Amino acid sequence: MTNDRSSSTAASTVVVATASRQGTQGPIADAVRHYVGADLTTATAVIDGAGHEADVVAIAPILAEVAARNAAQHGAVRGVLSAAALVTDRGPDGDGPRAVAAVVVCTPGGETKAAWSGDCRIYGSNGDRLHQYSTDQTVAAMIHHYLKLTEPLPFTAHDHLRGDLTNATLETVPGVLIPEDELVIITSDGVHDTVPAERIQQLAVAHAAEPQRLADALVAAAGPNEFGYRDDATAAVLLRPEARTAQRPS
Repeated sequence: MTNDRSSSTAASTVVVATASRQGTQGPIADAVRHYVGADLTTATAVIDGAGHEADVVAIAPILAEVAARNAAQHGAVRGVLSAAALVTDRGPDGDGPRAVAAVVVCTPGGETKAAWSGDCRIYGSNGDRLHQYSTDQTVAAMIHHYLKLTEPLPFTAHDHLRGDLTNATLETVPGVLIPEDELVIITSDGVHDTVPAERIQQLAVAHAAEPQRLADALVAAAGPNEFGYRDDATAAVLLRPEARTAQRPS
């Protein structure tokens, strides 16, 4: 099952394309939304819910909508925190829905800013190289950083989150600037856990002028992990006018 959306309003300076595919263990708990503000600021949010229970499946698209709309007005970090406000109270049993998020905001003629909580990833491609702007908030990322490891860690270390929307604060939600001439890609872990960065870059170069084809290709490339489990997979691609002429390898 595939859901995809592609839109570019005549007045907007950013083309946004998205694609999602349900995994193998129940209803999809990923969600992606984008919103264009009155000043033509474009904000895109990707949400990856933990598990496939009814509550997380129901709230994931709400979190994405809230994050995108608030980010378009108040910035990427505020977009993430506005979604976090909906899930910080985990209910009387303490077992309410958990999710991670990534948000990218493009201001017409201005900056591209991004923020995240958890392990959704944000990449930028300039045609020559792919750069990961986000840092996974996982046990694996922490161990790799502090111990300078080069060997991959077990799946469980990557799967164990150190931060998500339920505990996100202003101090724990990083924000970054992305060059305006780069194609921006947002992925849920169902994509980047099984699609190597080298392959993501190959697809970004092959479909640099076709954001919807790129989003579809990223989701189609996402396969099962080492245990045969295939996660929900979601990708969003943002193409600014400044990036359209900067995607050819030198």
